[in-house]
Amino acid sequence: MMKKTFCKLVLIAFVAFTSCESNDLPSGEEELTESEINAIMQKNWEKIDNLLSDPFLKASSPEELKSFTAEIEKLEYIDHVYSDSINYTVVMKNGISWSWLFTPELKADEEEGNIQLSQQIEALRSSFKAGAMASHISKRKDGEKLKVLIFNQTIRDESRASTKLALEQLAVELEKCGVDVTMKGVNYGLSDLNKYDICILHTHGVTYTPNFTVKHYLLSGIEKPQNDFSLSTIKEVRDGKLCSVTYQAYNEDNFDDYYKGNSLKERNTFLFVNACESLKSNDNLAKTFINNGASGYIGYTDKVSVSLKASIEFLRLLSEDYSIKDAISQIPNKYKDEHGGYYDEGEKEWRRYHAKMKFIPSSQDVDNYCYFHLCPEGEHPHLIDMGNGLKWSCCNIGASNPYDVGNYFSWGEIETKTDYSYYDNYEMQHNVRFPGNICQTTYDVAWVKTYQSEKKLRMPTKQEFAFLVNNCDVQWDANSSGALITSRINGNKLFIPAGGWIFQKEHMGQGDCGILWSGNRDAGSPFSWFMQAVYNNGNPNIHLASCRYSGHNVRGVAVSAE
Repeated sequence: MMKKTFCKLVLIAFVAFTSCESNDLPSGEEELTESEINAIMQKNWEKIDNLLSDPFLKASSPEELKSFTAEIEKLEYIDHVYSDSINYTVVMKNGISWSWLFTPELKADEEEGNIQLSQQIEALRSSFKAGAMASHISKRKDGEKLKVLIFNQTIRDESRASTKLALEQLAVELEKCGVDVTMKGVNYGLSDLNKYDICILHTHGVTYTPNFTVKHYLLSGIEKPQNDFSLSTIKEVRDGKLCSVTYQAYNEDNFDDYYKGNSLKERNTFLFVNACESLKSNDNLAKTFINNGASGYIGYTDKVSVSLKASIEFLRLLSEDYSIKDAISQIPNKYKDEHGGYYDEGEKEWRRYHAKMKFIPSSQDVDNYCYFHLCPEGEHPHLIDMGNGLKWSCCNIGASNPYDVGNYFSWGEIETKTDYSYYDNYEMQHNVRFPGNICQTTYDVAWVKTYQSEKKLRMPTKQEFAFLVNNCDVQWDANSSGALITSRINGNKLFIPAGGWIFQKEHMGQGDCGILWSGNRDAGSPFSWFMQAVYNNGNPNIHLASCRYSGHNVRGVAVSAE
């Protein structure tokens, strides 16, 4: 959970109704029908809920509820009542349990302490740096917009107004990227996650261990108990008053029923779960989603107060074209490995917790997924329209992704070498002259290297580079060492890695300059044209220039259909 109070005082009432077989009851007792059991369970729930409702709001530990045990055990169909340091549990004769789970208030580290609302929202806004979240295509391969779900289970809790505003601001910033954002909270049942590419689930999470099997529960946004669902009651502030509110809660079995048939594969749904304990003891909840088609799951092993900040940072990084793996690696460690503690009022002692973020992917391919801009579905190379219909490859020739530099070539040559100089230049040494435009010829390395591929590429012309220079904004990405250029026409982006150049046998300009050959010779000289992106002391720009013998990178463009 995102705040230090997020996991406090959670009540779980597990009401999983099944048909009652004869061996569910002690021998000698009359077998009850399912409807009879349901009626008894409903009556018991009403009595016990009425009995414990007010005391639970005032209690700080299960110890304070023990005085009601004798009265509860007199009710029909009750098998036994027990409690420990965090649980007060009522067990029925058929094994069904209603458990009152106390999770004391978390004492977050001072650094993550009680942040004022204005500070929190300002921090969120500043995390989306100017231009970093500019309008972008944000589409899947099929051309449909990326769909993101933000579920805020705490939306009606007045004590978490800052969370509500933070998630609303997150939605605004994502929509600026061109993302289709859906926000849900009230009456949401977590049964349609397969409709979204990325799901941020900001909710309470708890574990329960019936028959020594750990079950992980996520709270929905549906109030009012129903007979066929587990129930969770938590403390919230409504209309300025502290009160208990009961929600339906779902575990591995429920999600398996919802998504059976691999339905989460429809959009390769990825889940970031801001909930306590969703991966406590085992990864079963994550595996349930993955077995039904989800591409990956991020969650926490224990009580947590920083998960909201982690998920916001994760989405911000994805919006800047980071892959899943790289985005996770860039999340600050304090959001991935949280140590904290709380004072147990019942036991009168200080308890420590260690919440560790875990990422469980469906396969290693998920590491390279770029759900947002440059790399939909992790495919490289793919083609990007920068505003005039011409489609550019996302990668340099010889690179496996947009951030790799790729290979270096002398102009008009199609093989790499170690010495890029006058003395190792093919034209000079063989006394020949390549054409003034080598695009789609045997001197065009992009054409030669991709001729037999499904997407034929060629070298760009000087005029095509000039279109980028005149119609794109430039940002320098120090983390990835290169220039991110953004079309002012449609918001699409290209990344140009700062690979520098090679002259003679010396590598120069790495980290400060990225150079891409055109297919055109400068008619008035022996030189050839290129476009270069340069850092320029914090004032990045792209421009055209020319030279002759050095080794530069090459970026292909799509060959027009004939």
